[in-house]
Amino acid sequence: MFDFVSDKPEGDDWQIRIRGSSLFASYALEERSDKLGPINLDAQETEKVWALIDKLDIAQRKKGKKDQDGGTVTLRLREPGDDQHDIFTVYIPRDDANEDEDITELAKYLQKLVTKYFKERPNF
Repeated sequence: MFDFVSDKPEGDDWQIRIRGSSLFASYALEERSDKLGPINLDAQETEKVWALIDKLDIAQRKKGKKDQDGGTVTLRLREPGDDQHDIFTVYIPRDDANEDEDITELAKYLQKLVTKYFKERPNF
């Protein structure tokens, strides 16, 4: 399972969760919330999104910390283990995330998928 969360200081919050070939998206702005719901990606989309996630190498990144002033991109990966799941969470200030080519490439693809299936373009 993979979570991509983008929050901005003015209250925008996008959450995208991918589990296998299922994608769930939700958006919140202060008190308003839109759960766009789950969809199933086709085989090609599933393969591409997981390749982009793997490219991030989340387990090897520094944990980082939340940026209350500029906003944060949170990446969370849960991988199955022998007895329990390994969970890796990374917090990246928005300015740094915008400079990271791998994060930018994944974010653009997630925008494309959400736009295609929910007719709403995320503004990460």
